[in-house]
Amino acid sequence: MSIKMNKTANLGKCLSGKSGTLGITVFDSAGNTQISRRTTGISELVAGSGLYTAQIELPNHFSGSIVWDVSEKYAVDNVDTSEIFTRQMTEGRWKIDSSSKQMIFYGSDGVSEIGRYDLKDGDGNLNITTVLERVTGSI
Repeated sequence: MSIKMNKTANLGKCLSGKSGTLGITVFDSAGNTQISRRTTGISELVAGSGLYTAQIELPNHFSGSIVWDVSEKYAVDNVDTSEIFTRQMTEGRWKIDSSSKQMIFYGSDGVSEIGRYDLKDGDGNLNITTVLERVTGSI
């Protein structure tokens, strides 16, 4: 499961007009590359402003940094998806699937599945009529 987010960077007017050469790379909190450098899907919000945006898809539980780079200049944005994930879990649609006996959580768009939990009774058996426990299924 993943979370799509729009991220922005203010690189200043001196770095305006760099769409196509401006790149982003995503690193996890240990410094490992999560998403290799890309220059596609990045656009300038307002022509000549140096304000850029890109949509990034990250795992539900991700903490790390987005590094924006162009012309040997860099900007960094720290990312922690836990707040976004929590918001989506509470704002989005919830559904009990009677065949799998799981609660399915959808993002705030009501369509994107972001988590599943097994529903169990007091004896630990899958159950949807006397649910006493929610256990991570696939998240």
